Amino acid sequence: MVSLYKSMYQYLLNIGGRYTEDQHQVKDLIQQLFLHLWEQHARLPAVTHVKAYVARAFRNRLLNALKHAPRYVPVGEEEAAYEPAELSYFEKLLGYQENEARRARLSAALAQLTPRQLELLEMRFYLQMNYEEMESALGISRKTVYNIIFNALETLRREMK
Repeated sequence: MVSLYKSMYQYLLNIGGRYTEDQHQVKDLIQQLFLHLWEQHARLPAVTHVKAYVARAFRNRLLNALKHAPRYVPVGEEEAAYEPAELSYFEKLLGYQENEARRARLSAALAQLTPRQLELLEMRFYLQMNYEEMESALGISRKTVYNIIFNALETLRREMK
């Protein structure tokens, strides 16, 4: 369980970062998930692809927590008094423009992908599943897995230029 926790922790943080900026909440949910897995391990179903199971369980737990969270967070006095180091206007503008341009290109590239392509890229690069694992998890042929990933990467390369 410890090795699974260590191998999945950063990936789960990345998943959480896609949905919320509250790192404390994400870390708490990761802890709660692994505590639940530890306490309920005798009752859990046998799964072939543990990483995919843990990622899905975390995503469900996170979305459920966000669904029931308040829509706004009041700012405390400590947070309101905090003033970060000031960057020059020029530095801010350059950083903003670079980030926005990169985000726009990435969003446009990802929008060109099908849901199946996105799913397979996530399984391959975030869950680090091999082609055989993806084949058995999705019930499609290995050649289909290769083709979908190849086409997705070609689309991303073309759109990110």
